[in-house]
Amino acid sequence: MPIEITNPEALGRLIKAARMSQGMTRDEVYLATSLSPKFISEAEAGKETAQIGKILSLLNELGIRLVADAGDIGELLSELESGKKKRLRK
Repeated sequence: MPIEITNPEALGRLIKAARMSQGMTRDEVYLATSLSPKFISEAEAGKETAQIGKILSLLNELGIRLVADAGDIGELLSELESGKKKRLRK
């Protein structure tokens, strides 16, 4: 089920719901990810300054696939990822 995430609090609620739906405690997530229970708690609370790499690791462990609707930039993004295009031209 797609869920629109528009702010850190919404992402935090998603993280908490995913953890709880799996019956996991923060300590169990810590053991699986090495992310501290404090970080996990802050992520679930929607802390705005949480490190994106750690958030992505947490999402991955909880089985949440993050997908962005790239609209019309999909082709350009593919070129950038393949290394074919180095910069945008005006």
